[in-house]
Amino acid sequence: LPPISKHSNSKTKPPPPIAVVSRSFDHVVMNLPAIALEFLDAFRGLFYRITGNAEPDRSLNLPEIHVHCFTKSEEPEKDILMRACRALGYPEDKYTELVADVHYVRKVSPKKDMYCLSLQLPESVAYATDSDM
Repeated sequence: LPPISKHSNSKTKPPPPIAVVSRSFDHVVMNLPAIALEFLDAFRGLFYRITGNAEPDRSLNLPEIHVHCFTKSEEPEKDILMRACRALGYPEDKYTELVADVHYVRKVSPKKDMYCLSLQLPESVAYATDSDM
């Protein structure tokens, strides 16, 4: 086939650009269970960087983040929430205040289970400024 040129004689027009209506998103799924929790730090200050404002913009919905992860802990929920707090830069002593749910997915080996942490991105994390990081 000959290469397609933008100066081709084709009568079809390219589709119009897609208008961006919103800069927000509702859900994020992180499905790398061995390392996904470590990437939660990417959400710290994300909405501050998007808006340029440390004050929460109530017109933007904060996403629910679904993180698949492994644990070998005897207290899986606490272990996962504490690890999430560390990655988010959220106070570990307030882990019970997170709007979060940890549910069992499956056993991957005799001593290792997979879970999914679903958590609402905390406003204090989303709008953290450089001085907070």
